[in-house]
Amino acid sequence: MRAQRKQRRVVVLVSGDTGIFSLANYLIKHIGEEDMEFIPGISSVQVMFARLKRPWNEASILSTHGRCPDQLPAVIRRSRMTVLLTGVPWTPQEIARYLRENDIPDLSIALGKNLSYPEEQIIYSSLAQLLNDNADYSNTVMVIFNE
Repeated sequence: MRAQRKQRRVVVLVSGDTGIFSLANYLIKHIGEEDMEFIPGISSVQVMFARLKRPWNEASILSTHGRCPDQLPAVIRRSRMTVLLTGVPWTPQEIARYLRENDIPDLSIALGKNLSYPEEQIIYSSLAQLLNDNADYSNTVMVIFNE
């Protein structure tokens, strides 16, 4: 990529939120920020909280994409709201199972599926209810309320 950028313009298209759990750090480290331009869309977290009609300045934001959620129970216990960017294998159902096995009570949750698309859905549920939910919630924004 380094050699290519000297000869022509290189574009890297990435889904997700620019700068939060994204490819941004890797690109800056390997290319340098002086040669970078980020063109963001609207953040999925921003869309989710707009749909929920709630502020999110006190929310803890984490991603489970390719990450083990071993710190998640501690984050949930100390946060009023925890936002999770979910993905396989850590779907909302697997996260609910993991949290219940780690003594997190049956907290209320909201799921944002296909945010900003015509088939967008906001689902209100709880951790216990998710254990029996077989719907496809891959790449969903999950908000866990500990209020």
